[in-house]
Amino acid sequence: MDKMFAEIRQKLDELQAEVERLKTENTELRKCLGNYKAIEAIVTGQNFEKSNEIVVVDENHKVKNKDYVYSLAHSLIKHATENEVSVITELMELWRDNKPVTGVPTIAIQLVLNAKCLSEECVEVIYNFLMADDIRVTGRLGKVKQIPKKYGRLAEDVLCYVNNLSDDKADDLLDLVYENYLRGQGKFYRMNGYLEIKMNCDGPLCKRFEESNKYKVEHAEHRSFFKVKKA
Repeated sequence: MDKMFAEIRQKLDELQAEVERLKTENTELRKCLGNYKAIEAIVTGQNFEKSNEIVVVDENHKVKNKDYVYSLAHSLIKHATENEVSVITELMELWRDNKPVTGVPTIAIQLVLNAKCLSEECVEVIYNFLMADDIRVTGRLGKVKQIPKKYGRLAEDVLCYVNNLSDDKADDLLDLVYENYLRGQGKFYRMNGYLEIKMNCDGPLCKRFEESNKYKVEHAEHRSFFKVKKA
């Protein structure tokens, strides 16, 4: 009798081990399927469903698999998706929810901006994320509202690389950039209230400030930075 029970226990242990092996294999297959779906979407231009089987999450569950994030960016750059607004929205959601200033979603969006491939509708999506009412946080004194650094930095990238941006939207994003630099600088220049921005006077950001009626710009003698203040 004892021998029979021992054999049964051994068989159960073997079956349990097989179940665990199949679970591990199933998890790996689901991850592979997610990557194949992402690649298929780029090749065929199809807009695939978002689900746990397709979306792969890293070990810390903080940001989606970088291959998947880059696949979103490349589908926009190559115009390989039927619904670009949906794709840029998902990419911006990843960027918003990823706390570090840098990271995979930020790099992916910069790739898209550098390619200068976005439609006005997609630019509108980015603008709306940057101007969301709930992004500002209360400052140390309990009065001053501050924006996260990454919002100011992305606003700067949009101003530098996006051409199809209306004057009103450009002014709003300039306010974000100005606020971001003011926060980093910590103080105004004592003379005439100008804020120094260490970027080339011939660069696109300086030109944006010069084109705006809301700001005044002074060039530095060596043109390695410019000074700006509100008009």
